[in-house]
Amino acid sequence: MSFLVTMVGFYNCNKAVIPIFPLLVPPKNRVKGVKLNAATVKDHMFIMNIFPMILCKSLVNPFTLAATVARMGSLTPAICLPFLASWKPGSPTVKIANKNALNNISKAKCPFMGKVRILFPGQPMTIWVP
Repeated sequence: MSFLVTMVGFYNCNKAVIPIFPLLVPPKNRVKGVKLNAATVKDHMFIMNIFPMILCKSLVNPFTLAATVARMGSLTPAICLPFLASWKPGSPTVKIANKNALNNISKAKCPFMGKVRILFPGQPMTIWVP
């Protein structure tokens, strides 16, 4: 079993220098989990749900590549503007607004080769989703 992810759940990216970021879930789905907005697999949009990652160390990121080239090849992390793919797999049996509910075992891929995962679901581990 896994847990339902809600507003203020935390995620991280393996390419980020600062490891933890809060997930934002606007009240558009009108479903709450322990008084917090429940997330779906489609809550992966930049700025709306996902914060810019302060420093990214992936050379596929054009900002990091430019900063590294400017420092003569010394890896220099730079800002990341992540446009994530949809969270996978989500909960196959629990739907919110006709979309799979987001659970804490879901992962997303970043176009800069990062792997994003949920660290904390944002609620006190009480709502289980299969």
